[in-house]
Amino acid sequence: MSRCIAVIMGSSCPLGAAARQRSVPLLARPGRGVTPGQRGPEDSLTVTPRVAKTARVSRTSRRMVPAALTLILLTGTAGCGALTQWGLPTEVTALEHGLESGNLAGLRTSNGTDPGADLNALTSGMDGVRPQVTPGRISVNGQKATVPLTYDWAFPAGTWHYDATATYSRTGGKWALDWAPTTVHPSLSATTRLVHRRTQATRGQILGHGGVPIVKERDTFTLGLDKSTIPADKVDDSARRIATALGIDQQRYLDRVHGAGAIAFVDALTIRADRAQVSPDFIATPGARIQKGVRQLAPTATFAQGVLGSVGTADANQAKASGGTILEGDPIGVGGLQQRYDAQLRGKPGDRVIIAPRDTPAGQSADPPAIFNATPTAGAALETTLDESTQTKAEQALSGVHGSAALVAVDTTSGALLAAATSPDDAANPTATFGRFAPGSTFKVVTSLALLRSGLTPDSALDCPPNVTVDGRTFTNYSEFPSRGLGRTTLRMAVSNSCNTAMIGQRDRITPQQLTDAAASLGLGKDHDAGFPAFYGSVPPPANPVGGAEALIGQGLVEASPMALAGVAASVAGGHTVVPYLLEAHRPTADAAPLTAQEATALQTIMQSVVTDGTASALRGTLTGAKTGTAEYGTDNPPKTHAWMIGYRDGVAVAAYVGDGTSGAASAGPLLKAFLGS
Repeated sequence: MSRCIAVIMGSSCPLGAAARQRSVPLLARPGRGVTPGQRGPEDSLTVTPRVAKTARVSRTSRRMVPAALTLILLTGTAGCGALTQWGLPTEVTALEHGLESGNLAGLRTSNGTDPGADLNALTSGMDGVRPQVTPGRISVNGQKATVPLTYDWAFPAGTWHYDATATYSRTGGKWALDWAPTTVHPSLSATTRLVHRRTQATRGQILGHGGVPIVKERDTFTLGLDKSTIPADKVDDSARRIATALGIDQQRYLDRVHGAGAIAFVDALTIRADRAQVSPDFIATPGARIQKGVRQLAPTATFAQGVLGSVGTADANQAKASGGTILEGDPIGVGGLQQRYDAQLRGKPGDRVIIAPRDTPAGQSADPPAIFNATPTAGAALETTLDESTQTKAEQALSGVHGSAALVAVDTTSGALLAAATSPDDAANPTATFGRFAPGSTFKVVTSLALLRSGLTPDSALDCPPNVTVDGRTFTNYSEFPSRGLGRTTLRMAVSNSCNTAMIGQRDRITPQQLTDAAASLGLGKDHDAGFPAFYGSVPPPANPVGGAEALIGQGLVEASPMALAGVAASVAGGHTVVPYLLEAHRPTADAAPLTAQEATALQTIMQSVVTDGTASALRGTLTGAKTGTAEYGTDNPPKTHAWMIGYRDGVAVAAYVGDGTSGAASAGPLLKAFLGS
């Protein structure tokens, strides 16, 4: 008796294992003319199969309690058995899980329909998004039962929330679902389905120097395969033909086509509308389609691509890894700033759901009013220091270079990175800002600062012998070193002629730490959180005396990027420590001993002499101050060499790097001359 009293008071009812797991409370009202284990056709019963709640008992219900207790004494647990004997809570749970997973296999229906197949059709346009379904209070009225269903579809732009109803019939002693499309949404029918449409947010622009947009929306054509327009057995052949016609990887494109839906458009290549030259072989392929659109693009396909990156489309793996924030086919950043700041630039796409005919492909259905519409949130702009004109000139200077090469320009006052260009062969590699190379004799600017701090002046006397031996290792000057530069000379002329032996001969005047400190005062050798791929150089302690001698001439363990060496030139020209930066939000702070005005003046005298009297004399009139460099690398005999030149003029410091060059003057110098003009 106590168990049935608990039923009337709204506590849990013993409905079997499934119901006990779901904490199913029950409030039963007595029927008429019933016997234990049976319900009359006019009986009604209400059950909440979700979260256990304390039932509210009205005044009327309280007045009914004595009569109910009397009836329960006669009927035992009839109210509980009405549900458990025919398994309705279990059926509701199965429906809930099936709607959430998309698998209704094995679900019992009263009308002989296949709910699984119909559910697939109803939600085939929802891009794989599944809802969360919450059943409400079960209401039983004789041989019929209804269950309110609350749907929550989670989209990046917001959650779509609505209510639907599932109905059940009791036949043959069991409950069965009266499946209908309205179980999924009240407005669906046997000929319609739900279609999700992504409303892309406006991607944030990448701004250059002065806030001028350098990456902005430009017209495009996207070429691809529309699977909805050709028979399924022709899809692979068309995909192969499209890949061949567009010169893309055939197998990778086939994999993407296989992974897309049966009526999907699978993009293959996006090209700029102002340079559109579409292959006739592509146009002749069945299923080939061209979509007009816009995409965030730089001024040219190569414009600072190693720094900026590009915008591509998400594949299935990227969409899965995003946890639902990105769908397959969404625009995403690929490499560089576009990838690192993708969340900021991408914004939040909008989401719309419409009801469309089942036999119309998702991308081709009309645009009726949406039953759900969450508007997109535009991405935020990213501010950089790149100057479009300067970057364009730098890339033009490198356009004819084969192999790895880079050219960097830095503002000598602020350290703003104005250009970071790479050769066509380097493509998207961030060589200009992130490359790690021995700087060779350009590092003699750093060695000169260390020697100045040790007490020398630009006119201090030094010896420049043909060779010098350190711990059994013999060092010489470069093969074309002028004989007039040998013998007694000055620090200024030793650097102007790039005398290795003179620098190494002063090794006892400075310690490795003093050399490292001098580099830091010129913005080189200390790491900074620059917010983009940036290498500011490395001047580690040498392992032995030979390594110490190598460091004085920019060999051994010393490394720098073109950007870092442009910073060295900018520090000399600007008269203070300059650390190059690209993003206003990540502007580094120099924390080294500052470069003094006296030191800067002495270094300017030395670098100006390189142009007027030394190895950069071919750039007289183009550069105010400079330093050339040639750095050996690799294990070949004779070794291969990197070619360098750094310099400054009119508030701009520059660095040119050629991966395989003959000398700084012969290989890197002409690049700076082309960049700056004669």
